[in-house]
Parts: sequence; C-alpha cells; structure tokens
Amino acid sequence: MGFNKVFSLLLVFVVLGATAGIVWAAPVEKVRVIITVNKDFNENSLFALGGNAVARGKIFPIVVAELPPRAVERLKNARGVVRVEYDAKVFAYPKPPSPPGRDKDKEPSQPAQEIPWGIERINATGAWSVSDGFSGGVIEVAIIDTGIDRDHPDLKDNIAWGVSVLNGRISTKPNSYQDRNGHGTHVAGTIAAINNEIRVVGVAVLPTRKVCVGC
Repeated sequence: MGFNKVFSLLLVFVVLGATAGIVWAAPVEKVRVIITVNKDFNENSLFALGGNAVARGKIFPIVVAELPPRAVERLKNARGVVRVEYDAKVFAYPKPPSPPGRDKDKEPSQPAQEIPWGIERINATGAWSVSDGFSGGVIEVAIIDTGIDRDHPDLKDNIAWGVSVLNGRISTKPNSYQDRNGHGTHVAGTIAAINNEIRVVGVAVLPTRKVCVGC
C-alpha cells in the first residue's frame, strides 16, 4: 500500500474519531412572559439570562419576552421589573344552551327596562343629574372580552369599532368580534346600555362610544 493511501486512511480515521465524541446540544426550551417595567428597565438583563424581547408595548409599559424557564424567578429581581406574568392562553366557557322549549328562530320579546344592582351600587343614577355620558364629542371605552352582540338594541348604536385577536389572528371584520359567549355583551351593557325602556341601562345612558378589543 502506497504512502498516500496510508496517509489518507489515517486522515479518515482521525476525522471520524474526532467527530464521534461530539454531542449536539438540544435547543433550549423557552417560555413566553409579559414583563411590566418602569424607566429603569434595561433589556440587557434579559440577554444576560438567555432571553430575548419579542415585542414592546407602545401604550403600556410592558415587554413580551422569551427566556428559559429557570430564569423567570431571577428576572423578577432584575432592575426595572415591576411584575412578570406568563403569557398563557385563556379559555371562555361556552355559551349556555337555550332553555327547553324556546324557539331559537323567534325574535325574543324585550323585557321592561330596569336599573341593575351594580349601577345603583356605584350611585350612577345620582350622577346622571350632573352628567349622563354625553360629552359633546366622542368617549371611547375599550373592553377586552368575548366580543359584542352587534345587533343588540341596547348597544348597536354605541359600537365605534372592534377587533378580534383570537388565536393570534387579527381581524376587524364585524363577524370576527361577534359575541358567541355573552360575557362581553354583558360587560358592554354595564358600561353603555342606552336608556330606551327595555332590558337594562348602563352607566352612560346616552349614546357614547364603546370599543370591543381582544374578542
């Protein structure tokens, strides 16, 4: 066997022997958190813990970040960090079924208007002599909930706009934020159900503006 062949064979053995001992590191699993921060926060504290910023709040002082699970507790003690929460999914309970014998296709009769306990509790009725929600302009109230019933007679004149971010998909189509649960409509009614002699009346009894966000 010639010298060149022997040398090539030895070289192959050396290369194979060197790579055989290499252990490829598995990617580090990370969790996503929402960090409430103040002016003293520096994103370098994230990098030092093996994390990175995913998004930054434009209105609220928050940073969305991903970092190793073991680093979450240490992040809570970093300078400028007010609070750390896991960015977890939330689920709404399904809408309860219609009562037995109820015709789903028949337009339900509207009950007489009443003032809910909560409206009385905060003495909103006493405030109506000072202000009934009409400002001469537009008042927008943002609600993050399950959506809104766009055809509800107490609310349809009070909807300014809506957006759905369900499952990370952003949509401003009206059908996307239609309430299929009922809770968002209930909350909207507490805020802005108009004074029209049916169902309930809200804190702002004259048409104001209501924004449905996060449906």
